[in-house]
Amino acid sequence: MTEQKLRILYVVIGNKDVPLTIQNADDVAHVCPRQLKQGVERLGYEADYFPIGGTFSRWNYVKAAAKFFMMSLRGELDKYDIIHAHYGFHGVVARCQFRRPLVLTLMGSDAYRKWERLIARVLVHFVSAVIVPGGQMAALIDDYPVDVIPYGTDVGIFKPMDMMSMREKLGLPKDKKLVLFPYNPTRVFHKRPDVIKAAVEQIEGAEMLVIYGKTSEQVAEYMNASDVLAMASEYEGSPGTIREALACNVPIVSVDVADVKMHIGDVEGCYMCEREPNDMAAKLRLAFADNKRLTRGREKALPFSLEACAERTIEVYRRVLAKHKKPA
Repeated sequence: MTEQKLRILYVVIGNKDVPLTIQNADDVAHVCPRQLKQGVERLGYEADYFPIGGTFSRWNYVKAAAKFFMMSLRGELDKYDIIHAHYGFHGVVARCQFRRPLVLTLMGSDAYRKWERLIARVLVHFVSAVIVPGGQMAALIDDYPVDVIPYGTDVGIFKPMDMMSMREKLGLPKDKKLVLFPYNPTRVFHKRPDVIKAAVEQIEGAEMLVIYGKTSEQVAEYMNASDVLAMASEYEGSPGTIREALACNVPIVSVDVADVKMHIGDVEGCYMCEREPNDMAAKLRLAFADNKRLTRGREKALPFSLEACAERTIEVYRRVLAKHKKPA
């Protein structure tokens, strides 16, 4: 069989309130599908985005559905072999066409939030394949057959760097124990920065370092400048920041959420904790007492590189296309 280079269209969360058109610039898309697209392109395949700024206006979903339907009627989607929607609402938009097979990735809240999960449970029966980043999500959609493929980590960007050199570059204090929280702190009910903040306040000389809205290169620098990464989320799909910290050999203290325990449970220097300040503070003290970088972190992260996860996703596309045999 002659090798065919696929063309993929990713229907994604818009990083900006951008026009509802097919685009290629990476800065228009949420970081997770952006990582997949970069991995796919490194393997030699072609991919574009259809970004939807649903977080800016819910009406964008309605307008996107109408736009996608008309694009399909006009044949504007025919150049793609497969369409891959990331997040439940985007799957609904992408299903407004039936000319191309559709793959759906559920990202987290679309499986954990009750009313969004109801949509997902219906939608999975109208797509060709379902991908979830963490295996624990399968049971939330009635154990529907899924492929478990986390989003990849750019191990060329996320790599060990000298801590003090990074602190000097970023203007961070050299005499503090820095606990990294790389998320928007206003997402209190999901990411639980309040737990981390309360834990850090119990430790003399410790400081919580909050960053968000940064490029991957900047996040890698802040990560390497930190003593430890902390996570207290109520739910996650498969948090990429855990694998990024591992790739940098940065210690991690986290609650047992998603697949975190699978990644760090046997890594010396990483600690699991309860979702409450006292236990997190105790585990942070242990990480600080170790006062060293991980020795096996990067080794654990390498199997989840951009290219490795993209390869696994391409296998799903091939399987779907083999069933369809010939594009509509």
